[in-house]
Amino acid sequence: MKFKALLSCFLSTIICFGVAAPSKVTSGDAILSNSPATSPTKPLIHRSADDPLESNPFTLPTIAPGTQVQISAVAHASFLQEVLVLGQPSGQGIVFTGSGEDVPMIIFGTLPTETILTIPPAEDPYALSLEFVFSSDGGVTFQLSMVVEVTFSGFLFQFFTEDSTDNDENDTIMTVVLNTS
Repeated sequence: MKFKALLSCFLSTIICFGVAAPSKVTSGDAILSNSPATSPTKPLIHRSADDPLESNPFTLPTIAPGTQVQISAVAHASFLQEVLVLGQPSGQGIVFTGSGEDVPMIIFGTLPTETILTIPPAEDPYALSLEFVFSSDGGVTFQLSMVVEVTFSGFLFQFFTEDSTDNDENDTIMTVVLNTS
């Protein structure tokens, strides 16, 4: 089930973004080449729902000047899932929201509804923070989700969360693509 969700999210990301692998991406303050050593998808962090990550919100490595960022998310849960994205150069906070099985999460407040956030290249480096939450009461109250896995593959980060009800570790799958063309 997790593999199917990952494949679905990955394919929809590539189709929606039409992004080719960049030659460089930023990780922390270092620039990594897209060499075979950094290309395969590998878990940066993996924990089970019984042993979640300590970090939520999660801060991405510093985004280098000139890097376009595209973010999308897919819900795989009956509970309402949300992700707050902070730290954009514009200063604007964005909320992805959604529920259901294999449902693209929408950017709250957009008409027509949008499912992909594109952050244009900036002149200065910046850091994005992602806070994953869920609501079991339809959005009245929210709790932090457990970020159980973060993967990185050259230009692609993926985050997997669990809201602690079914332990399938895919309640939100968020994809962040860095493009340094």
